[in-house]
Amino acid sequence: MAISVSDKEFMDIMLDGAAELMLEDAKFIYKGVTKRTPVRSGQTRFSWNVSVDKPNFATLDTGTKILKAKRFPGRITSKVRKGENIRSIHIANGKGHIGYLENGSDTVVAHHMVAATLAGLS
Repeated sequence: MAISVSDKEFMDIMLDGAAELMLEDAKFIYKGVTKRTPVRSGQTRFSWNVSVDKPNFATLDTGTKILKAKRFPGRITSKVRKGENIRSIHIANGKGHIGYLENGSDTVVAHHMVAATLAGLS
């Protein structure tokens, strides 16, 4: 018995599998970093953005209104499931103090949101 798969079919199968793995990892990372981001007003937590092919560093400023974390965007899940050509999924935060929250400083305790989340990937 022989099974033949063309190079294109093989690549399509591999890319579909890779896209699903990338999506699952992105969901895990997004959930981890948003959950670990300390909350005073919720603006920093709410400023985590998920985007396709290039990072989105947009931020949110709501004054004193307290926000809950956003869910992973369904539009990105839909793109992957529809088989759209996605090379990368980015998770970014453009808040100016995000580096201090991650790594700490003389006056800010380090929270290691990204490092702790990435350490949990298996």
